Amino acid sequence: MSPNTVSPAKRLEGISPSAMRELFEIANRMRAEGKKVIDFGLGDINIPLPQAVLDGIKAAVDSGKTKYGPNQGEPLLRQKIADLNNNDHNLDLTADHVLVSCGSLESLFDISLAYVNPGDEVLIAEPEFAYFGWQVKLAGGIPVPLSTTMENDFKVTADQINEAITEKTKALLINYPNNPTGAILDDQSFRRIVETCQDNNLLLISDEAYEKLTYDGFRHNSALDYGYENTLVVNSSSKALCMTGLRVGYTVTTNHDLLKPVMQVHQYNTAHAAVNNQYGVVAGIENYSSIIDNSIRILQGRRDALVKYWSDIPGISFMDPKATFYLYPNVSNTGMTGKEFTTFALEQGVVVTPGNSFCFDSENPGGFEHVRVSYGITDEQDIQEAGLILKKALENR
Repeated sequence: MSPNTVSPAKRLEGISPSAMRELFEIANRMRAEGKKVIDFGLGDINIPLPQAVLDGIKAAVDSGKTKYGPNQGEPLLRQKIADLNNNDHNLDLTADHVLVSCGSLESLFDISLAYVNPGDEVLIAEPEFAYFGWQVKLAGGIPVPLSTTMENDFKVTADQINEAITEKTKALLINYPNNPTGAILDDQSFRRIVETCQDNNLLLISDEAYEKLTYDGFRHNSALDYGYENTLVVNSSSKALCMTGLRVGYTVTTNHDLLKPVMQVHQYNTAHAAVNNQYGVVAGIENYSSIIDNSIRILQGRRDALVKYWSDIPGISFMDPKATFYLYPNVSNTGMTGKEFTTFALEQGVVVTPGNSFCFDSENPGGFEHVRVSYGITDEQDIQEAGLILKKALENR
């Protein structure tokens, strides 16, 4: 057989593989070799699928809801999502203000393809879920990182945004509650950011997939709270309803005209999310409070265990997570970068993700000095064990 001489598209030049997925594969290989692995790598959640969601999916299958559905999503689900946001943010949305997708990543990719022209700049607050910047690049745009650090609680500011705006700036993309840092935005900071977008006619894209997973009385402020019509909020059932592998996300806006270009991309991308899974989300929303309360109870126990046992690890420091299920320690006082610490931890059977995987700006200490520790899939016993393993390994290094 002759070698492949077909060149890949130029848009793939410079697109790096996912470090998180690479670590996921390494961890699986180590397990296959019979080694004990404590995995804090992948941003998954191992809380069982809520019974209400499972029942909703089964009922949909049993009633024959396994055929093609509307591109925009099942009307019942879209209205449920609209009502949820109406209650949370004092809005008057209808089903037409919602577009259902195959997970929030599809929503974000569709938005990039719908709005980003070649050469357009998209400001992205980082550390960020690294897929954001790569999606902008695949659309032909230029991701412009706005670096944050632990010194300012990983909050991007209106002043940073103003300083970065050029004639090519098309949009701002933010993610609060933040993956990987667990940070949230306070009301005053968020309001100034929205006002800056409004003053400069920027599209505001706000990924709020972790909005319900907050601790210690902190409340998430949504971009929908501030009345700016050029706002697209992306959300997901993955984390809130423990449905990561079932791939149902959505985009919400007060200006349904903003959804039309996104819909044009979506219909030629995935057509629609799996119909039966959409009805699982309907059932999940109908039981939202009890599902969320259960998740927060479990995750807060894990977070508290991390804060307790990882505080004793020499050379690392961190901000207590206010939301999500991530700890984002600074490891520079160990004498290692985040990437070096990741290798060191892996040698001890502990999987974490290097912070530079979440930054386009290689000079941002908020990236290369850190690692991300995901506690969505790791119980309190393993959290304690990993803390003791790393403590001992660093003391004997």
